[in-house]
Amino acid sequence: TLPPTWSPHTCDLQHNKVRCEIPHVRDAPGMGQGAWATVGYERGELLGELVGELAPIDHYNDGWAADLFRDDLSKDGKEVRWCQVYPCYMGNWVCKVNPSCESNCIFKSMNISGRWRVMLQATQPIERGSWILVNYGEDYWKDGDRCLCGSRYCIINSA
Repeated sequence: TLPPTWSPHTCDLQHNKVRCEIPHVRDAPGMGQGAWATVGYERGELLGELVGELAPIDHYNDGWAADLFRDDLSKDGKEVRWCQVYPCYMGNWVCKVNPSCESNCIFKSMNISGRWRVMLQATQPIERGSWILVNYGEDYWKDGDRCLCGSRYCIINSA
């Protein structure tokens, strides 16, 4: 668990890692811009926070919003959709992470330093010089958009 004073805007000294580097945002072939790892990451490591406007659930439906879930609002500890984080107008590099059906990260709602945040967490080791990728989920592709990840496990191959 993270110490109560940890902030996603500071270096993580808890695990003796002084990691303040921000991934590069660069053109991703066929997918616009994407995030490219400038350092290696371990499984479970937090890469950054998705920042943006907080909006009511389903306020934005253009594919940019991420749902923020809270597990402290239900008696049984189940996650409750609380609001959306909309990074389109005031986001950071995390909003440039491209979708892939073979992702290496997830968006995870977490309470850090007393505030709920949508964090980007590595689900497997990520090598320096690799794309940082998230599975946007099946619901993202329901409105006729087509996944462009090119993975052999791509959602368009199972349709």
